Amino acid sequence: MSMYEYSVAKNVLTRLLSREDLISILSSRNIETAIKTIADKPIGARLYQIIRSKTYSITDLESEIDRFNLERLSIFKQTCRKDKVYIIDSIEKLFDSINIAYIVLNLINGSKPSIIYPVGNVAILDLSSISSLEELKNILGKDLGKLLDLVMMDGFRDYNLLFSAINTLKDHLLLPYKVKRIYGFIRDSNLIKTCLLMKQEPVKLPSLLTMSHEDFINLCRSKDLDQLMRMLGEINPLYKGFSELFSEAYNISKNLGIVDFAILLYASHISRDLIYSYEEVIARTYILMITEALMLKTVLTNLWFNTNIEYLKNIVNKWWII
Repeated sequence: MSMYEYSVAKNVLTRLLSREDLISILSSRNIETAIKTIADKPIGARLYQIIRSKTYSITDLESEIDRFNLERLSIFKQTCRKDKVYIIDSIEKLFDSINIAYIVLNLINGSKPSIIYPVGNVAILDLSSISSLEELKNILGKDLGKLLDLVMMDGFRDYNLLFSAINTLKDHLLLPYKVKRIYGFIRDSNLIKTCLLMKQEPVKLPSLLTMSHEDFINLCRSKDLDQLMRMLGEINPLYKGFSELFSEAYNISKNLGIVDFAILLYASHISRDLIYSYEEVIARTYILMITEALMLKTVLTNLWFNTNIEYLKNIVNKWWII
């Protein structure tokens, strides 16, 4: 790592919550005490302003974390070298495609539109007044509208539309090998998660970046999370570690939402060796900021309800790399 890459990494990483910070939160007797322990970090200082009001909910804290994270991700992107911003653009485009696909599914099913990942360009949009695909298209604008077209291009009105959208993304072709590995893990893991929600196998098999088609089909046929976790550990070394983390996270919640938590935490974990080029450093930093926000929301929510404290301490100690 050159001195320039080192300075970029150090400037951001020293501002993120460390393993010790997260353990201190989980060891606190209440939310106020927990947030005071991290008031010296930017995200903690922001939350401290919320708890000073004395009238707040856990939802208020989660929303503030998301707002803070979107702001700093935008600032970080603006400070990156212009010729390397494509690294972040590629990651954001993946998250935007996933979010748009789920928004479309919500609208088709008559549900309130919502996103899976509070990151990317879709995450900053106000979806509260959207009730139709036409209204969605109007609010997305030109560039995001193109992603909507990709989602809808095959005419699917079920989870197959996510496969259609992701299968058309080619941004990974330009990514450095180690960055592509993490991108591919996030991408392929989301496809596996989507399979769990489908009654049948996807109509079109996607191109895959981190596993064989045979392994994907076998995983896709598994509709049981316990079985899926065992199978993941057998396909290749990359997913062996994920299977282990997934199993530990499953102790926190049996809800499918825990899969998103496990995906991002493992993505940040395997980013630990992305330190040898500017491209690797900005990819690692971006993933760590996304994951830190999700980790903090998870930790604070469980502290709020006094649940899963010891499970989370073990996960933080083992998997959080800062």
